[in-house]
Formats: sequence, structure tokens, C-alpha cells
Amino acid sequence: MHGLEQEVASYAHFIISALEDVTPYYWEVPQNFHVPAVFFPTPEIETHGDTLSSYEMAYTWFVKLFHKTDGEAQNLALTALTAIKRARNCIPLKNEDGSDVGRGFRVLDPLIKPVERGAWQLQLRWESPRYYDDEAEFDGDSVERAVKATSLAFALNGISDAIIIEE
Repeated sequence: MHGLEQEVASYAHFIISALEDVTPYYWEVPQNFHVPAVFFPTPEIETHGDTLSSYEMAYTWFVKLFHKTDGEAQNLALTALTAIKRARNCIPLKNEDGSDVGRGFRVLDPLIKPVERGAWQLQLRWESPRYYDDEAEFDGDSVERAVKATSLAFALNGISDAIIIEE
């Protein structure tokens, strides 16, 4: 699984696990869908420069939760939001078989709001660093090196070329 797919699948798994007896729908909601339900559309993606060797993918996912009444839909959204907060905004990454990878990714604070009768929206946001060379793997050591290099570049404010420290 590639970065986006793994993060999205892990996030969806986390939310479905936090909610009891919901029917998940992906990409489209059928005409006569069952409630309670959770709908996972395609996330929105923005990109930002990060370091000289990496960029950042910023995801925003507008997940909808449906139930018979507004109050029940709000309870679903609040249950999912509370589960994320209790996990300290850290979503465990999953392998394709559903097993834990052994690390997770940090997400920004989620938001909930009503969107229509019997439906609440859970807005999920997270940022994911990527190397320009997509064959390279972005790990904790790489992040630490990038932070050191960026810090050094800021410290050397008057010098035109940044110095990259490789350990």
C-alpha cells in the first residue's frame, strides 16, 4: 500500500472500529442506504513545499455520518471525534491485512458540524511528508535530519547556501 491509501484506509478503519454497527460506504452513497452509516468520500489534497528534498501532502476529508435523527447522527460524530482525541490524535497505521504496522500518524484536531437532517460531518485533516524522489521512504530519522538542516539554514540567515548535515 502506498502512503495515501495506507493513511486513508487506516483512518477509515479507526473510525469504523470506534462506532458500533455502522454501515460504511466509500466514494458514493447508494439511493436506499442503511442507517446508521458512515460515508468516506475521496479526501481533498493540497501540497506545500517542506524541505529541499521533500514536500508535504495536506489532506482534508469530509466524512459524513448518517442516522435516523439529528441527535443520533450527532452522537455518531461525537463518538468518532472523542475516539480520535482519546488516541491523542494519533492514528495507528495498518497493513493491507489489517494488522498494525507498529507506528502511526498524527492528525490535526477534528471538527464536527451538522450538514443536513440526520447527517453530521466529521472534518479530518492531516499532513504527510513525501520525498520528491518517491522511491525514498520518509522515516523518523529523515525527519530529524531535515529539521536539523532547516534549523541550521535559519541560524545561518546571512549565508546564501544552506548546509545539509548528514550523519
